[in-house]
Amino acid sequence: MLQSLDVLRLAKGLGEHAMFHQKVVAENVAQSDTPNYRARDVSSFRDMMSPDPGTPLRNTRPGHQGGHDAIPRMDAFVDLSAEAAPNGNSVSIEAEMVKSTEARRQFDLSLAVYRSSLDILRSALRAR
Repeated sequence: MLQSLDVLRLAKGLGEHAMFHQKVVAENVAQSDTPNYRARDVSSFRDMMSPDPGTPLRNTRPGHQGGHDAIPRMDAFVDLSAEAAPNGNSVSIEAEMVKSTEARRQFDLSLAVYRSSLDILRSALRAR
């Protein structure tokens, strides 16, 4: 039952995106001294969920036809906007700290939405 509620699926997707973003940030920090390592980044959750004209429709409910299942695959890409150091490494620890904080806030938001939704469901069930 809970898997069929769109708000809970969206909160779950947001949490998964935040965890993946945090993983990419951790890999960047771990490679911060590796020569010629290029920092990677993740597209925003909004960009990942917004419809792209070249992307086919997505199924949000089992009854929908002609699409594929909900949340698209997450990929990390090389951040070409990052300036490289003399050794060719483009990781900025300060920028990674900001990205880590953003990922944490995103994860906290997904938990808050999930908890609020469950509280609403519990209230509705008690009222019966």
